[in-house]
Amino acid sequence: MKTYVMIFGIANVVAGGPIYNSNKIRFLESIGWNVIVFSTNTGNVYIKPLEKYKKNSYDFLHFSPYILGKRKTDKFVNIMANNIPPSEELIVETGTDYTALWGELLAKKIKARHIVMFLDEKNENVNKYSSPFYEFKYKRNELYSISQKSLTYIFSPYFKIEEPEKNVWNAWCTNSVEKIETDIIELLPDADYMIGSIGRLDKSFVSNIIDGVGEFADKHKDASIGLCLFGGADNKTISRIRKAVQMHHNVTLYISGYIWPIPSEIFPKFDVFISGAGAANVSANMGISTINMDVITNEPTGLIDNPSEFHSSLLNGVDNTIQNYLTSVLIEKAEIEIHGMVSIEKKWEIICKDFDNQLNQVEAIEAPLIYFDTSKIWDHKRIHKIQSFIARLTSYRLFITIKKIYSWFKGYGFEI
Repeated sequence: MKTYVMIFGIANVVAGGPIYNSNKIRFLESIGWNVIVFSTNTGNVYIKPLEKYKKNSYDFLHFSPYILGKRKTDKFVNIMANNIPPSEELIVETGTDYTALWGELLAKKIKARHIVMFLDEKNENVNKYSSPFYEFKYKRNELYSISQKSLTYIFSPYFKIEEPEKNVWNAWCTNSVEKIETDIIELLPDADYMIGSIGRLDKSFVSNIIDGVGEFADKHKDASIGLCLFGGADNKTISRIRKAVQMHHNVTLYISGYIWPIPSEIFPKFDVFISGAGAANVSANMGISTINMDVITNEPTGLIDNPSEFHSSLLNGVDNTIQNYLTSVLIEKAEIEIHGMVSIEKKWEIICKDFDNQLNQVEAIEAPLIYFDTSKIWDHKRIHKIQSFIARLTSYRLFITIKKIYSWFKGYGFEI
């Protein structure tokens, strides 16, 4: 038996990361792999194929192993290891700056190959203290990211990335559209111009989208505008978005909340979408003009003209702002021909072929199974030093209780 172990969050969000992981699980199981998932969280699971993993949720995965100390860390690693059956081949995959530390310890325990596939562009726990670990993984061809730009953005401040194209994997998450029955159509506003966006609403570029739509609306006060956001976030973020949109009286806002899959029949209702990362490809693949947002600069990169290659083109003579792109598409009727659109069925064939290449790449790694001691990595922040002191003196549950109490006080302005 071959076993693939994945550590990631399955609950309370619809995002590219868990969709990618769900797709990879589906592929691996289709070719006979046993897949085990350790979730970092509990709650509502919106991506239904992941529901079966709710029983394997461990909140300790959010903490650096250093904070918890060797005794607790060894205990938690053993809990995970005991859930993994003897296998002829073992691979562990993690995708964040905190799960990677646990993944390395688990891989050492079960003698597995550990792959770190960074799914986020910004990772606050990648720093000068943790960078030796990631350089170690990079030199062993065990470190990947979702794009060359993200890879160099995250790691080049700490070590040289010589050939970034070799350490990039497609994090397939754009097969999020299905032909399903829905009442969403009845909830969408009726407006002269319909603008959509797909993805998490706590992404840093979302505020630029709101501002750009607002500027466009203020220049065209005689037109009604429907702004429909297909995604979710915490209540504070949602309230901030609603407050910002309310300043523009000709804009009607619709927020779907977390949704997956997206009903295919909504797309003909829209004139343009504005999204970032893999979510931008979703609407472009449905033939809708899509302004792509750079997830690092938070600015437009152009209109997507080939979703299969995630390629976008700038419009000639258009300044690089959301307002100007909206004016070109909605008022001046500028168009870019979209190539590379594929059906839902064909998309899955493409995804499986690429996942197979990724798996072959892992199995071809020649580096011996040696590991980095991630239990000693910490960022030298005062708060984490205090957390570590408390965690080593108390039980884990008492430590969690103390942390929750501190978080409550922190919400009222008290901070260490």
